Amino acid sequence: MGKNIIKTNDNQTLKITELNSVGSGLCDNGMVYPQLSNGEYDLDTGTHILDIDNTDWFKSLDTNDEKIVNQYVKDNTDFWVDNKE
Repeated sequence: MGKNIIKTNDNQTLKITELNSVGSGLCDNGMVYPQLSNGEYDLDTGTHILDIDNTDWFKSLDTNDEKIVNQYVKDNTDFWVDNKE
């Protein structure tokens, strides 16, 4: 797992964490980008993590990548619910 800092054509800086088990990267803004065979990310075809409706994608996450995704959702969205009583 590693973070890549990427400069876009419009000079924005993106911080993307590799999700190797699913060939994607999770940006700090919640967008998930597919990783190309050359190691770069396809920044034109991103999907927000909460908009991914492919259960196979989530099932394909290995333990480390699943922790990254779960931590992002927990820290950055209202979607996560802790069932503490």
